[in-house]
Amino acid sequence: IFQSVLTEFDANSGNLENIKRFDNNSSYSNAFPSAVGYGRSAHMAEKNNYLYILTSFRNSMSFPNATITSSTYYNGNYYSEELVLFKMNLLDFSSEFILKSQGVQNLPNYVTDLPGPILFNNDDLYLTATFGSTPMQINGATINNNSGNNNPDAMLYKYNLTSTDTKY
Repeated sequence: IFQSVLTEFDANSGNLENIKRFDNNSSYSNAFPSAVGYGRSAHMAEKNNYLYILTSFRNSMSFPNATITSSTYYNGNYYSEELVLFKMNLLDFSSEFILKSQGVQNLPNYVTDLPGPILFNNDDLYLTATFGSTPMQINGATINNNSGNNNPDAMLYKYNLTSTDTKY
């Protein structure tokens, strides 16, 4: 099980200024076998003194505004993981839950949703992921895995910071 940590160091002295651990309970530290070889524990983007973090998680994560729980499947080799997006205030390192995915076990070898790079375009935050669940639900949208060969599929999802209108 891997946890993630965010640290802030003083650029001049090298002293540790802040540290925040987030317990995402990920099983995938660097790479997932075979088709999801580029999966990572977390991807981040900064906007207006907030760091937005997309990571995979399993079990539960607690935030000041919510405690979330993932669906848990185990196929004898791997646990399933779902996606979570949250933001961290870079001034005081407080965190806030934004959204999570919910996966449905489908693929025989692995059932996991892993984060990909994220980026901003104005107030739109684009999330990418590799997902093996079918379907995957995120923020009210249902996304089907259409790979057709029991392999993971790619997702591009647009989340707008100022509106509830989202597209994928």
